[in-house]
Amino acid sequence: MRIDKPAIFILLNTCLLILCIEAVSYGVLHKQGIDSPFLINDPELPRESSNEERFRTLDPHLGYAHGADESSVKNIGFNFTWVDGFVVYEKSPAALQHPVILALGGSTTDGVRFGHSWPEDLSVLLKEKGIRATVVNGGTGGYSTSQELLKLIRDGLEFEPDIVISYSGINDRGKYSVRYHPMVHSYQGKLLESLSKNTQSKILPSTITLLNKILGNNSADPIPFTYGVKSRMTLAKQYRKNMRLMKTISTLYGAEFFGFIQPFAFYKSTHANDPELVAKGGGYKESVLALYEEIGKLPAELPYIHDATQILEGHSHVYTTDGVHLEAEGDKVVAEYIFSVIEPAITRADVSRTQSD
Repeated sequence: MRIDKPAIFILLNTCLLILCIEAVSYGVLHKQGIDSPFLINDPELPRESSNEERFRTLDPHLGYAHGADESSVKNIGFNFTWVDGFVVYEKSPAALQHPVILALGGSTTDGVRFGHSWPEDLSVLLKEKGIRATVVNGGTGGYSTSQELLKLIRDGLEFEPDIVISYSGINDRGKYSVRYHPMVHSYQGKLLESLSKNTQSKILPSTITLLNKILGNNSADPIPFTYGVKSRMTLAKQYRKNMRLMKTISTLYGAEFFGFIQPFAFYKSTHANDPELVAKGGGYKESVLALYEEIGKLPAELPYIHDATQILEGHSHVYTTDGVHLEAEGDKVVAEYIFSVIEPAITRADVSRTQSD
């Protein structure tokens, strides 16, 4: 076969020229503060987790949520009730019994991911003690107190809770929010960045965007977005603000609020010496410890915040290997401790409901 060398030469040079134009366009746009992809624009939305089924439901305010199509959520229906992001530990929403105890938190409260959770154990404990009450679990992996606050305002109040609980701390170390914007989950940021680029050409996006700008056609420009005003608060002050707001909102709607700083195996704990525990890398341990040194002072200032960091001392085989998440036995210990703290509030709520009826 005869090779047409001039044609190959022209083809290669044309490709090189196109690459050069795209590279120059990319550089010009980025100098102008326009975040444009290079060569190919992939509009596929990012995933919050490598386990795609875990968080496949988008949420406009929280970034993502557990959805009714998840197999784990479907399994909940055999024993409990799923209500748009909440596990209600009753067979029917109509069976909701006051006092209603609303639990908020991250993966260590999540009622879907692990097949067990402290709110579920709390509901079992209440039944064993003959206490008529309903536990509603709104915990979701990766949520910080910022998402808890938003979820309380938007959804949690719909259950008319008598008691609101935030079991939190670790997720407020800064990873789960856009820098300087604590109320915007990091996954929301990824979604906004991805969606803003979906108006651009899929091939040679920088070249096409720059050409459109030169011609005055702005319809294909990336859609601008804002995260709002930058926060100057430290992580600890953000945590304190969120807890105070949840307390204020709960009180305003007739509920008692309890905040619990959750245990961490490497914070003032003998569990740190357990050879089976391996702290997560990437500065995870250090960031949690730095935050805990600050928020650990809050119980002395705000009596509705409780230091639960030491409740697992003296118990073995309660942590999973990451020193954050708990085995089933650990969740039971947490449930028993939380019950011991909120028991008077359960009685007060029960008496209050009886008198109002």
